[in-house]
Amino acid sequence: MASQSLISAVNSYDNYIQRKGIDEQVIDAYIQALSVAFRSENDVKYGLQQSAKTKSLIAKYVKEKTGGRVADLEVYAGDNDTSYKILDQFYNVLMYESAYLVDSFFYYIEVDEKDPWRRFYFPRRNVLKPFPGTKKYLVDSHICLQAEMVIFSICCPPDILSFYLFLLFSLFLLIF
Repeated sequence: MASQSLISAVNSYDNYIQRKGIDEQVIDAYIQALSVAFRSENDVKYGLQQSAKTKSLIAKYVKEKTGGRVADLEVYAGDNDTSYKILDQFYNVLMYESAYLVDSFFYYIEVDEKDPWRRFYFPRRNVLKPFPGTKKYLVDSHICLQAEMVIFSICCPPDILSFYLFLLFSLFLLIF
């Protein structure tokens, strides 16, 4: 259970957004709240709820400032060899989620590749998302996850390097 001080801090961030709107400072505050929830208080459920909220705030902020999506901004940044603080904030949220969400893990491990289309997971994300296990919380049954991993690797067509994906899953399970 999240501490009362963390919950009240997040509520104050919500009040700030209602008064002044979304900005990079409040997104930073949410990311620090994620750090407290995941690292200090070990409250995975509350942390995942707040990380989903933070990602939606980032998406709204990017939509408001650029008119596009976070993925579009990533492509633009890769094409023009630039970086944006909001993308770094998005990657920080993925970092905190990656230990618990497979989708975030695959997205985060390839962040260092500046061109999103040269990554393995980014261009295939919409194709792979519907498969079993891609949004599975890893805090659930370990046996069920291993079964879904085998099904996932068998269901992948050969042209998307299912063996590579299977190795990434295995690496993820060994690390965490």
